[in-house]
Amino acid sequence: MKIIRWNLILIVLGMFGMSCSQDNQESPIIVNLKPVDIQLEASSGDLLFITVEARTNQGSEILLNIESLDDQYGILSLLDTSFSFRSINFRYAYRVPDYEDSTEVTMIFSLANDVNDQIQVAKKILVNKGSKFIEETTGHNMFSTLSDKPNGFSLAELSTGYTTDSATFEADIYDGSVVEDDGDTLSRVWMSQSDIGFVQFNGFDFASATASSISSAYKNGLSVSKAIEIKDNDIYIVGRGSTALAAIQVITVVDQSGVNNDKYTFSVKSIQTN
Repeated sequence: MKIIRWNLILIVLGMFGMSCSQDNQESPIIVNLKPVDIQLEASSGDLLFITVEARTNQGSEILLNIESLDDQYGILSLLDTSFSFRSINFRYAYRVPDYEDSTEVTMIFSLANDVNDQIQVAKKILVNKGSKFIEETTGHNMFSTLSDKPNGFSLAELSTGYTTDSATFEADIYDGSVVEDDGDTLSRVWMSQSDIGFVQFNGFDFASATASSISSAYKNGLSVSKAIEIKDNDIYIVGRGSTALAAIQVITVVDQSGVNNDKYTFSVKSIQTN
């Protein structure tokens, strides 16, 4: 089906339900979208139902094309179909893709009949409205458990501490060095006192990480109870249960003679909720 794309001004007019011709006569095609709200709110993964009610006063067929437009994916074709009726009541199910926070999506509904009358209406969807944001911290130093320096890290506090201070500090991540196994060598193992899972994902785009991309990487990765063979530039997505909490990029691993200066230096992008 060929639908001539109207310019943005006409799309905006369509959003406000202007389906009358310039001489105030009834348009050959009448369209209503339900819900009637001009803008809807949703979260990634939600299933939205939008009903298209339309009738044509001319011809015997209605053609329907649905597209989405946003800054993340550009223009996506969602549906292209036709109905051998002069009126339709069509319920469209839209699964909201994995979007960054506060993404605005425009859904464009283009309709035509078989005598080339055309109309477009649009509906806006605000996805992940202010629900989550990223807090980035850098330069964290977590030392060997065999040293006398902080050997654990708290994701909640975004700070280091000692695993021995169990009354005041819970180590979401800590160094797994034990003298029997490692001697004066850094273990390069991370473990958790709070059931944190680790997903190694060295191809993850840490620089551009969002709450959505961190959650998606964690959901699609293999979570393990400890990270092993940690080295410079490794990236780990961490979470608890099915919930992603943060992305961690290892800047450098220092393993010197002795244990007191052995450490991991890393940056964290943690998911915060309003």
